[in-house]
Amino acid sequence: MTLPATSIRRSPDLPTVPFDNRDLSSRVYQVLQQDILQGQFPPGARLSLDDLAERFGISVSPIRDALRLLAADGLVELRSRRGAFVTQPSRAVIHEVFQFRAILECAAVDYAIAAGPPIFAALGDQIKAMTATMVGDTHADYLTYIRHDQEFHRTLVGAIGNGKISESYASLASFALIARMLHRSESHRATATLAEHHAILTALIAKDADAARAAIRAHLDHASADLIRRGEALATAADGVHDETRDAAHVGDASSEAAVQGGARSIPQQDREQQAEES
Repeated sequence: MTLPATSIRRSPDLPTVPFDNRDLSSRVYQVLQQDILQGQFPPGARLSLDDLAERFGISVSPIRDALRLLAADGLVELRSRRGAFVTQPSRAVIHEVFQFRAILECAAVDYAIAAGPPIFAALGDQIKAMTATMVGDTHADYLTYIRHDQEFHRTLVGAIGNGKISESYASLASFALIARMLHRSESHRATATLAEHHAILTALIAKDADAARAAIRAHLDHASADLIRRGEALATAADGVHDETRDAAHVGDASSEAAVQGGARSIPQQDREQQAEES
């Protein structure tokens, strides 16, 4: 599911962004984060220091700092002697992340049931907030949805009451941003995912630990499969663009070669015509 690396240069569609000298790195980070999440820079795109410095009208030092912050988010990969690239999550990484989530969230079920109404109410509040982002089977504001979705699952894991576990789980927040990057369309299984959250909460309220764990696993399996599908669809689309560009280049090379050969053949013909006129 690897996308071909493409270099991103400043586009007329990306306006020059004026900055003052206050906290430049943080402000560049915020703009680039939004650009990535909104699909301005696709997975695998190379982020040129010089082009970004030209766009923002600043030196490359704050750009480097901003790219490090994006790397800490998991949105950018910093490759030695090659530069910075927008993260392109692999099938293996997606599988590992969701496997880790399933282990922690299923472990939290007994603790959540024991905690009772306070946890149930907190989970219910997040479901209500997710519902508010829906318009039919789509999300009017997917970024808000994903924030409440994260909070739902963090609340569940938080029922364990172990700070180290909660900290480890919180490290997956960056992956939610990557998921947002892959989900650039307006349709995100809205009705299905909401039903899956309801199923988890219903089982917890019923104190049915086995049903709750089964609902969690089903939800995470569906979510990971959807991410893999979307990632592979992006890769296929990018490969198609790459092939079209390569084919166009070949056509151009062939045309140039034909023109050169045609010119070479025309010289003797011109000489013969000139000799005929002179005679």
